Amino acid sequence: MSSIVQFDRRLEQSDGEKQGDQITELCGYICAATHHLLELIREFDEQLYWAELGFQSCAHWLNFKCGFGMNSARERIRVAHALARLPKIDAAFSTGALSYSKVRAIT
Repeated sequence: MSSIVQFDRRLEQSDGEKQGDQITELCGYICAATHHLLELIREFDEQLYWAELGFQSCAHWLNFKCGFGMNSARERIRVAHALARLPKIDAAFSTGALSYSKVRAIT
């Protein structure tokens, strides 16, 4: 076997590497979408839209309308507000470079 063919095979990705790349790419999209969700939650809470709709709090609205548990809803609201004060973390999260779990821990 020629050395060129051997070199070409080393450059090819295995099926596992390809699938791994797809997973990490999708995770980046999910993180960026979660960032956008938190931006919307922050605005929804700041504008008190949940009160207009007859809810006791933004967490109660998220629980009822989105199916989040109350603790999870409160954490999302807390993180959403914290990101407004942390522009570098906010920017990294918006691109998918940081996960919600990491951002939650940092904030």
